[in-house]
Amino acid sequence: MMISKNGSLSLATILFILLFCYASPNIAQSKVPVFSLETIQSRNLHPFLFIFADSSNQLGFKEIVKAENQKKFVPFRGNQKLQTNRTYWGRVVIQNKLSWDTDWFLNIGGASFIECYIPDIKGEYLMKKSGIFRPGKEMVKVGFKRVGVPVSLFSGNQAVIFFKLQSIDQSPPNFNVALAVPMTAQTQYYETNTQRNMIKGIFQGILWIMLLYHLFIFIPTRDRTYLFYTFYLLVIAIADLSEGGFMTDTLMDNYPISAFYIGVASGMLVEIFYFLFSRYFLDTPKNARLVNKIFTLWIAIRVGLLVIVLSILMASFNASMATNIVFYTNAVEDLLVIVILVLLYRSMPKNRVLTFFLIGTLLLTLSTLIPFAFNAFKIPNRINWYLFSLGGVFLEILFFSLGLGQRIRMIEEEKIKAQEETIQVQKEANEQLENKVKERTAEIEQQKEEIETQRDNLVDLNKEISRQNRLVELTNFELTEKNDLIQKQNDTIEKEKAKSDELLLNILPEQTANELKEKGYATPQQYQLVSVLFTDFKGFTKIAEKITPQQVIEELNFCFTAFDRIIEKYHMEKIKTIGDAYMAAGGIPTANITNPVDAIKAGLEMQQFMAQIKEDKAKKGEEMWEMRLGIHTGEIIAGVVGKKKFVYDIWGDTVNLASRMESSGEVGQVNISGSTYELIKNDFDCEYRGKIKAKNKGEVDMYFVKNIKS
Repeated sequence: MMISKNGSLSLATILFILLFCYASPNIAQSKVPVFSLETIQSRNLHPFLFIFADSSNQLGFKEIVKAENQKKFVPFRGNQKLQTNRTYWGRVVIQNKLSWDTDWFLNIGGASFIECYIPDIKGEYLMKKSGIFRPGKEMVKVGFKRVGVPVSLFSGNQAVIFFKLQSIDQSPPNFNVALAVPMTAQTQYYETNTQRNMIKGIFQGILWIMLLYHLFIFIPTRDRTYLFYTFYLLVIAIADLSEGGFMTDTLMDNYPISAFYIGVASGMLVEIFYFLFSRYFLDTPKNARLVNKIFTLWIAIRVGLLVIVLSILMASFNASMATNIVFYTNAVEDLLVIVILVLLYRSMPKNRVLTFFLIGTLLLTLSTLIPFAFNAFKIPNRINWYLFSLGGVFLEILFFSLGLGQRIRMIEEEKIKAQEETIQVQKEANEQLENKVKERTAEIEQQKEEIETQRDNLVDLNKEISRQNRLVELTNFELTEKNDLIQKQNDTIEKEKAKSDELLLNILPEQTANELKEKGYATPQQYQLVSVLFTDFKGFTKIAEKITPQQVIEELNFCFTAFDRIIEKYHMEKIKTIGDAYMAAGGIPTANITNPVDAIKAGLEMQQFMAQIKEDKAKKGEEMWEMRLGIHTGEIIAGVVGKKKFVYDIWGDTVNLASRMESSGEVGQVNISGSTYELIKNDFDCEYRGKIKAKNKGEVDMYFVKNIKS
C-alpha cells in the first residue's frame, strides 16, 4: 500500500522526509550508523537499530518522521528489556553499495501487529504488514510472513526503514532485526516446515484413522469409554494442528486470534478428556474409589482453569499469563499422574488392561515432564522437543489402543464365560424342573380325586348361593330405589337452601347473614367512618298521578336497578328504598377509609345516569323525574332488627344529616356536608354554598361537587 496514494503523506511531507534522510545529521551523518550493503549475505542489523517507545500508543507514521520525534530514537541494546502496553518504533538505515537492485527479506521480530514503512525508488513510502495476529489477507504471501516483510533495496540509494511493533497481549514485543537473502530464507522456511509438516501429516493420519475406528465402535456399543477416547483423540489432533503455527498459517490464515483460542482450549481439553477416558476405561468408581475421587476433583479443577484462562484472554488477552497457567498446571498434573499411577498399581486388579494404561500414561508423562525440567533449569540441549513430545503421545495412544483391544478381548471372554455358566445353570435348572414335574404330576392325580369330590359339593353349594343371590338382588333393588328417593330429596333440600342463602344475601350483607345463620342473631356494629348517600325524586307524586301504577313500578325499578349496579361498582352497601327514596352507605359492613371518595363517585355517576334518562325522555316528549342527592360522612351503628322479616339498617345522627343534605340539595347536583368535604377536597372540585339551614340541624356548611380533579 502506498502511503502517498491512500491519504497518507502530502507532497510537502514527502519532500520533508527526503530532505530529512539526506540532509539531517541525525540519519545521514556519522551520528547514526548506516549499514553498508556490499555483499549478498544475511546480516544481523542490531548494531544499526534505533528504537523509540511510544507510551501514548497514538503516534502514526506522519508524526514519527518529524524531527522532534527522530531525536527520541535511541540505539537498541541486545539485552534491553522492553515494556508492555507500549508501541515501539524501530529505524534502520541501509546503504546499497552494490551495482544492482536487490530484493531481501527483512526479519523484524515478534509482535501482535507489525507495520513496516519502506521507501521505493522515488522515495515514496510503502507500508507492508506483518505480525503474529495479523490476518493473512493483509500480508505478503511469503515464508516467515508473521515476523517480517520482503524489501527492495535500490543500487546507490540509502533507505531509511521504519517499523512499528504493537502487542495486544501483556507480553512486550521482541526486536530481532536481520536482513536475509530471500531465497535462503524461503529455502530455510520450506525445508523446516516440509519436514515438520510431513511428520505432522503422518501423525494426523494415524490419529484420524484411530479416531474414526473407535467412533464406529462407540456407535453400536454406546460404551462411553470409546466416546471419551474419540474426543481425546480429536482434541489431540486439534492441539497438534495448533502447535508450531500450522493452523494459523494453513487452516485459519485470516483468523489467527481464533486459531490461538482454539489452540489454548484444545490443549486444556486434552487433559480433561484424558481423565474422563481413564475414569471409564479403568472403571475407577468400582475398582479404585480414591483414584476416582482424584479424577473427579482434577476434572473440575481443569474445567475451572479452562474458564479462567479463556476469561483472562477475553478480558485482557494476557497470553503470557494464560500460557504460564497452562504450562505450570501441566507440570503439576504430571507429578499428580505419577502418584495416580502408584495408587492404581496398588489398588487395581492386575491385568493387561492396567499394564497397557500404566505404560502409556508413564511414557506420555515423561515426554512432557522431561522438556519441562530442561526448560525450567535452562539445561542446554539440541533435542527437537516437538518430535520428543510427539513420540510420547504416539506411544501413549498406541498402548491405550492395545489396552482397549485387550479390554474388548476380556469383555468377550467374560461374555463366553458367562454364557457357559448360564448354560450350566440352565442344565441344572432343567433337571430340577423335570424332577419337580414328576412330583407335581403325582400330586395332580391325587388332587383330581379330591376335586371330583369337591365338585359335587360345590354343585349343591352353588344352588344355595344362587338362591341367596336372588334374595340379595331383590334387597339391592329396594335399597337402590330408596337411595334414589333420598338423593332426590337431598337435591331438593340443597336447592332450597341455596335459594334461601341467595335471598338472605340479597337482604343482608354476607358477614351479617353468616353471623345470623351461625348464631341466630346479629350483633350491632359501630363504625367510625361511614358515608351515607340519600336520593329523592323531585315531583314524583305529580308525575306518578299521570301514569299507571305499573308504569310507576317499572320506572322506579329501572332507576333503582341502575343505582344498584353503581353502588356495587364503588363497593358500597344498599340499605333500603322508601317509596321513591334510595339509601346506601360506604364503609360497611367492611370498614375502609376510601368510602367518602367512593360515595361521591357513585353520586356523580347516578346524576349522570339521570341526566341521560332525562335527555332520552325529552326527545320522546315524556316527563321524567329529576333527582336530589346528598352525602354526609360520620359515625353510625349498623345491625339487624326484629325476629321476622330481617332488615339490615343503620342509625345515628350521620343518617339524619345525610337525609338533610338530600332535602337541602338541588336537582342534578351532589350536595355534601362540610365534614365530607374535608375528607375529599383534594380529589374533587367543589362549590361552597355557604351555611344552609337544615331542618332540626340549624345552619350547616354545604358544598356542591362539580367534578373529579384532573
